[in-house]
Amino acid sequence: AVAAPVIANNSGAASSPRLQSVAHVEQAAVEVAPPSVVNKPVLSVVPSVVPAAPPALVVAAPPVEKVALTSFDNAQWIARFAEFGIGGVVGTIASHCCLVERSGEQLRFVLDEKHASFFDSAHTQRITDQLSRVFDTVVRVAIAIGTPQLETPAAHRERLRAERLAHARQLIESDPNVRMLREAFGAVLDENSIQPRD
Repeated sequence: AVAAPVIANNSGAASSPRLQSVAHVEQAAVEVAPPSVVNKPVLSVVPSVVPAAPPALVVAAPPVEKVALTSFDNAQWIARFAEFGIGGVVGTIASHCCLVERSGEQLRFVLDEKHASFFDSAHTQRITDQLSRVFDTVVRVAIAIGTPQLETPAAHRERLRAERLAHARQLIESDPNVRMLREAFGAVLDENSIQPRD
């Protein structure tokens, strides 16, 4: 039998080729072995989904009832003034006018002199143009400055507001709790703080 050659390792100690081969395989196994993996819980993130807003519901405005020029009077001028589309400074001027006469396509108004400081002829033309569109025919408008003998749209609006304010004050003054506070503590009602709800 032939003895296996003895090979010295790095430390100087002798080792056989078989032992060296085994050692080499073990070292390779150590180098190749994958690192241990620690299982960790996985959190699945679900993005929050915001539902899309439903489409806006478009409600068609009810058609405006046509105004007949043949029956147009100051009562209709007041009641339907907001429908005529006269805005801005011209609308303010027009709201202080009352209709005193209608003769065919001629409309005569009287403008309250207390609100005539900004009035000029251009306002008359703009009111004429707007009312011509309302009546779907060409009208002629004349405006004279003076003291209205009929109620104007602005005066009508102010009168309704004053009536609502008087009614609100009456309700508060007749309220049992208010009367109790007055009698027990001599409370005084600040009437200027009372405002009607529009």
